[in-house]
Order: sequence, then structure tokens, then C-alpha cells
Amino acid sequence: MRKFLLLGSLLAVSISASANDTVKYTCTMGNVERVIEVVYASADQPVPCTVSYTKDGDAQTLWSYESTEGQC
Repeated sequence: MRKFLLLGSLLAVSISASANDTVKYTCTMGNVERVIEVVYASADQPVPCTVSYTKDGDAQTLWSYESTEGQC
């Protein structure tokens, strides 16, 4: 039974680690909110991806990668 639970846990972790969901960090200081967001074009592909920075509703693309995996 333990082996089954361990195998199931490892499988769940590996599946969730391979999915590329949007990653979003929010920081608020006073009335100003800053957001750094990593967005993948496809949940099952590591590229293309974009990193954007938003402050006071003004969004900027910090960088994007079309073919270099693992950079976002």
C-alpha cells in the first residue's frame, strides 16, 4: 500500500511540475500595486513565454523567449 501511495504522489508531482501555468507575483506598497507575471502561450509547451511587469495599470514586457526553454 505504501508503494502505491508513494508512486501516486510522485506521479502527481511530476504532472503538476510539467504544466506551464501562468505565474503571478503581486506586491503592494501603500496604494501602488506591482505585478510580475510569467505567461506561457501553451500550458504544455515551455516556450514561447513572456514576463511582464505592471505598475499602476501600465504594463511592460520585460522579456520574452521564443525558443530558449527554462528562461522564463
